[in-house]
Amino acid sequence: MNSAQEIILHNEMQYSEYAPHYDNLCAINPAYQDLIALFSNSLEKLCLPSSPVVCDLGAGTGNFVCQLLTQIPMAKVTHLDPSPEMNTLASGKYAKNGFEVNIVESSMEDWEFEDDSLDLVVCVNALNNAPPVMPMLKKICRWLKPGGSIFLVNFGREIKILDWTWFLLKNSLKNRGAAETVRSIYQTRKAFSSNRAGRGDQKSGRLWTHTSDELSAIVEAAGFEIREFQTCYRDYADLVLATKPNERSLN
Repeated sequence: MNSAQEIILHNEMQYSEYAPHYDNLCAINPAYQDLIALFSNSLEKLCLPSSPVVCDLGAGTGNFVCQLLTQIPMAKVTHLDPSPEMNTLASGKYAKNGFEVNIVESSMEDWEFEDDSLDLVVCVNALNNAPPVMPMLKKICRWLKPGGSIFLVNFGREIKILDWTWFLLKNSLKNRGAAETVRSIYQTRKAFSSNRAGRGDQKSGRLWTHTSDELSAIVEAAGFEIREFQTCYRDYADLVLATKPNERSLN
């Protein structure tokens, strides 16, 4: 098990190859659709202002930003991701839906927001790419306004390729039929190979792996108050809804 403080080396996974196939893979993955639903439910629970200032760290192709703006159209959103390929795909989605989003091509560790400037930070399966984890979480906490929240999902357990392949195949056959399943698997073949590379990154220590207890401990140590915590993504990941304490809760 790798310490959250270790510096993660350059990953084997090539996001330039992964990006064009990412949404195809998400479309046949019920676990991903469940994540979107959990995010939607969390937005309903948060007491956000009518025009919240939000950043999605590692925003990828923009699926969580699209869900956010569908529910909160007046949100002021920054999409932050280092992959030009992912950002291009996200930009097309935003334009198609008429969403105004500030797209920033940067890694989260290289970017800075003003202190106490954000109402919500979204970070889905991106924190394990950010070296080192504790300073990154402290930086996010610093960015948030007192009472601001983080919706954090992190893929902490080692990928089991056969388990995921069977899960996706079984669900696709059930919901799409054989012909569409064959077509979908062909379209997402490079995404599967990228996930195998991600498993190699986990084994080598380039991607941070953790237990649920380890993640909850580091989130609290970074200064957050955890409101909700649960496993998700077929127990491979953890979901944390946490808040930066306001002055009254500190007294």
